[in-house]
Amino acid sequence: MAWTLRNDVTALAATLDAERDALLAGALDRLEPLSRRKERLLQALAHRADPQRIDSQRMDEIRREIAPRLERNRALLEAAGAGLRVALSELRPGPSDTIGTYGADGRRVQEADAGAGARGAADGPRMERRA
Repeated sequence: MAWTLRNDVTALAATLDAERDALLAGALDRLEPLSRRKERLLQALAHRADPQRIDSQRMDEIRREIAPRLERNRALLEAAGAGLRVALSELRPGPSDTIGTYGADGRRVQEADAGAGARGAADGPRMERRA
């Protein structure tokens, strides 16, 4: 029982370290299998680490070994998520400043001016489209 529990703790610590390494390397494709393994190990550990069968000193040792790794990885995952959100917002198409209209003199017409010109303002000739 104690040997199996120790193996689960060691395997979980190694998985959390591998998750940290993947996050720091930007290897996001490695996170899904590590996450599945971490979930399985946490479930096994929860099943074997029944507080009624394990003394409180042993439980504290497990917490000291695992909790800092979990917290460190949580912070890394949050930072990675924030970085991905910023990258996605940069990639999404939005209002573009590069598309515009140009006046007869070849200069770019500002949005407000373009709207006025399209309504037939006296600042230039009006184009008419016929079918």
